[in-house]
Amino acid sequence: MGAARVPGAQRGFTLLEVLVAVSILGLALTVILSSQVGLFTSAQHAGNLGIAGGLARCKMTEVELELLQTGYPAVDSTGSGDCCEGDESTRFACAWKVERVELPEPKGLDALGADGGLGGDQGLGALGALSALQAGGGQALGSGAGGISDLTSMLGAASSTGVQGMAPLVMSMVYPDLKPMLEESIRKVTVTVQWREGVTPRELGLVQYVTNPMQGGLDPNAAKGLDALEGAL
Repeated sequence: MGAARVPGAQRGFTLLEVLVAVSILGLALTVILSSQVGLFTSAQHAGNLGIAGGLARCKMTEVELELLQTGYPAVDSTGSGDCCEGDESTRFACAWKVERVELPEPKGLDALGADGGLGGDQGLGALGALSALQAGGGQALGSGAGGISDLTSMLGAASSTGVQGMAPLVMSMVYPDLKPMLEESIRKVTVTVQWREGVTPRELGLVQYVTNPMQGGLDPNAAKGLDALEGAL
C-alpha cells in the first residue's frame, strides 16, 4: 500500500523552477552592477578631466613665466615631468613643447586685386601701376595703360576709401620687414597632461600662443598714434 498523504501538505519547487529563478536573478544583478560600474567610471573620468585641466593651466603658467625670464628659444624645445611645482600626485604626468611660429610669405603688389584683396580675374587691379613700378617696367610712366595718369587716378580712388583702401598697399610694403620681427615675438606652447584610467591611457592637451613684442625688437608703444593717423586719413 502507498504512503498515506498528509492533509494540508504544500507542493515544493522543482529543480527546473529554481534554476530559472536563479538565472533571472543573476541577469538582473548583472544589469544593475554594470550600470553602477558605468556611472562610477564616468564620474572618475570627469574628476580626472577636472584635475588634468587644472594641472595643464598650472604648467602653462610655469612655461610662460620661464619664457618671460629666460627669453624665447631660438629653436623648438620640449620637456616632460611633473605637471605643477609642489604637486606630489604620481597619477598625472606632463609633456610640453615650445615651437616657433612661421608666418606666411608676403604677397607682392601684383597679387592684390582691384578691391584690395588677393588674386582674382581683375588683373593687377587698382594697384597695377604700382606693381609695374615695383617691377621696374618702363611703360608704367608712359601714356598707355598703367601710365602715370592711371597711377594718379588709382591712388586718388584708393585714398578716397580711407584706411580700408590703403591698408593692403601699406601692408605689402611693411610686412616683409615685420615678418621676422613678428616670428621672433610669438611662440606656440603645447602642454599635454597624461594619466591612466585602469589600463586605458588618457590625455588632455592645451595649446596657447604667447607673445612678447620686446623679443622681436618691436616697440609696444608704437601703436599709440595709430588712432590719430587713422583720423587724418
